[in-house]
Amino acid sequence: MQSAIVNGRLVRDRTNLSLKYPLASVTLVDNDAQALKDFEEVKYYIMEELNVIELKTAENEDDYINYKCEPDNREIGSVLKKSYDKKLKKEI
Repeated sequence: MQSAIVNGRLVRDRTNLSLKYPLASVTLVDNDAQALKDFEEVKYYIMEELNVIELKTAENEDDYINYKCEPDNREIGSVLKKSYDKKLKKEI
């Protein structure tokens, strides 16, 4: 519960959304069914702390996460030297 509130406040701070103004909804995502059940038990407390009108829970994290993989050019370049060219970068 505490991590949900802390992370919710952190997101509001990063996007410059003041706690004075209520959000329409927030979705808490976790693969653990027990954690989602625990969130439901303290739902109204979380809603009050984050100033949210509706609180939703979801189990499938993949629907909410954008995975991204980028090579570390400096590290790969120091190992491969000149063989790490534009063609290899494009293939990666």
